[in-house]
Amino acid sequence: MVFFMGISEDIARHGKKIHDKNMRSSVENGSMPMITLLAPEVVDENKTKETLRDIVLYYTIGEGAEKIGTSIVYWEIGNEVNGNWGTSCDADEYYNRVRVYTPAIREACSNCKIVMGSLLDNIPGNRDLEVYLERFLELGGEYVDIYNFHYYGTAKPVGIGEYYRSGINIYNSMKSILEEYGYGDKPIWVTETCTFSGRLGEIIQTEEEQASDLVKRFVTMKTLGVEKVFWCYIEEPDYESGTDEGFFDQSGLIYDGRGEFDRGAGVKKKAYFAYKEMVEMLSNTTLVYTQDDETTFLSVFMRNNSEKISVLWQDKWMSNKNN
Repeated sequence: MVFFMGISEDIARHGKKIHDKNMRSSVENGSMPMITLLAPEVVDENKTKETLRDIVLYYTIGEGAEKIGTSIVYWEIGNEVNGNWGTSCDADEYYNRVRVYTPAIREACSNCKIVMGSLLDNIPGNRDLEVYLERFLELGGEYVDIYNFHYYGTAKPVGIGEYYRSGINIYNSMKSILEEYGYGDKPIWVTETCTFSGRLGEIIQTEEEQASDLVKRFVTMKTLGVEKVFWCYIEEPDYESGTDEGFFDQSGLIYDGRGEFDRGAGVKKKAYFAYKEMVEMLSNTTLVYTQDDETTFLSVFMRNNSEKISVLWQDKWMSNKNN
C-alpha cells in the first residue's frame, strides 16, 4: 500500500491521523506500507532536512511506528516525476530535490530504502523515460536504492494506455540503462499498474478480462525479476470527479456501489480472487523456465525446491494480428 504524504512540521510532530489509521490496517492485513513524499522544490535545505528527518524518525522509531505497528522502511521521493502530476519536474530539478531528501532520510534511518519517484513511458521531449533516467543517473544514481515505473491500460492492445506486454519493453529499457551506468544490481518495481472492468467510452471490459490481465501483469513482471508490483486500486475510488465510470474509478478489485456495471458496494470482483490465488500460489517461488513467442506465454516456478507451478496463457488476438 502506498500513502502520499507532504513534508510539514505538523506531520513531523503528530503524523496524519487518516494515514496512521490506514497504515495500521494495511499492516494488520499483512502488507508493508510505503510512504510517497510529495517532494516539492527545496527552498530552505536545512529546514527541509530537519523536517524530513523528524518525519522519518516519527514513522521508524517514534509514535507513528507505535501507532501503525511497524517501522516504515520504504520511502519514495516524488510520484510520476517525469510526468505532469503535482511535483513532477525535469531530471536536473528532481536530482536537486533527491540530493537533499535522501541524506536526511538515511541520517534518520540507516536501513531505510529510497525509491525513485515512479517513471511514466511515452512522455515527449526531455521528460521521455529513457532520457530522464539517463540524465538523472549522470547526476547521481547513488541517491536511490530502488527504481520504479507505472503503466496502465486495457486488457487488449486497442491503443488506449499500455497493455500488459508494454511493461516488458519498459523494464528492459530501464534495466539496460541502469546497467550502462553501473546500477544494474538495483531492483526495479512497478508501484502502480491496473486495468478496469466496466465501460470506458466505447470499450467494455468484463470482470474476466480484468482478472486475466491482472494475472498477466503480475506474472510477466515476476518472470522478468520485478520484486514488487502494486495494483491500483484495491477498492474502487471516487477518483475521476464523480463519473463512476472513469478508468481508475473502475480499476479497483472491490466494487464501491456506483456505476453502470457495479454489482454492489463491497462485492469482490473476479480479479480480487485471481489476485488472492496468485499471491498464495506464487509467493516464495523461484523462476525455473519461461517461454514467450508473443502469442503464448509460459512461466514455470519452483516452490520449496520440489513443487512446480506453471502459468500458461495464449493471447489469441496476437495470432491474428497479421490477418
